[in-house]
Amino acid sequence: MKKFYLVFLVLGMFVGFLSSCDDDDKYRPDALELEIVSKSGAFTVAKEDTLFLKAKLNNPQEVKFSWTMNGQQVSSDSVYMFIAANMGNYKIDVKATDGKEETTVSASVEVYGKYKYGTFILNEGQVWKEHYGTLAFISPKGIVTDSVYYKENGGSLGGGTQDLYIRNNKLYIISQNGGNDGGFFNHSERGNIEKGK
Repeated sequence: MKKFYLVFLVLGMFVGFLSSCDDDDKYRPDALELEIVSKSGAFTVAKEDTLFLKAKLNNPQEVKFSWTMNGQQVSSDSVYMFIAANMGNYKIDVKATDGKEETTVSASVEVYGKYKYGTFILNEGQVWKEHYGTLAFISPKGIVTDSVYYKENGGSLGGGTQDLYIRNNKLYIISQNGGNDGGFFNHSERGNIEKGK
C-alpha cells in the first residue's frame, strides 16, 4: 500500500513540474507592456492648451507607434501633443508594434473651458476719452490673454468698468458707459465668456 501512495506522489510531482514548465514557455520577458503617461501628471487640459502625452514601454526596442483620436490617426511619434478646440471628453489610443506583436492602450482626456482656472484682471479705461475698459486673464501657467471680452464677443466693454462678479459660470461686469451693445450694465449673458464646467 505504501508503494501505491509513493507512485501517486511521484506521478503528481511530475505532472506539477510539466505544468510549471508550460507556464514558463508562455512568459516572454520582451513582451510589449505599454502605457500612456501625461507630462503634467493629469489627463485634463484647458481648451486650446497643449497636453503632452507619452507612450511608455517596459523595455527599449524598435517599435512603431500610432496615435488615434476618435478613430483618426493623429501622430506616429512616441510623444503626442494633444490640443482641442472644443470642451468635452476625448478617447486617445496608442498602438505599439515591434514586428512580432502589437498592443494598444487607451486614455480619456477631459477638456475644460480655458477660463475655468486662473485670474481675471479688469482695467477701468477712461469714460471721457472713450477708452473702453478691458478684461485680461492669467492662466495657472502664467499665460496672459488680453482683451478677453473683445476676443470672445467681438464687442467692447463700456468705459469706466467698475467691478466683476462670477456666479454659476457666468461673468458679470459693471461699467459706467455701455460698450458696443449700448447698455450701462454689461454681463456674460449678452456675451460669451465661458468659465468651464
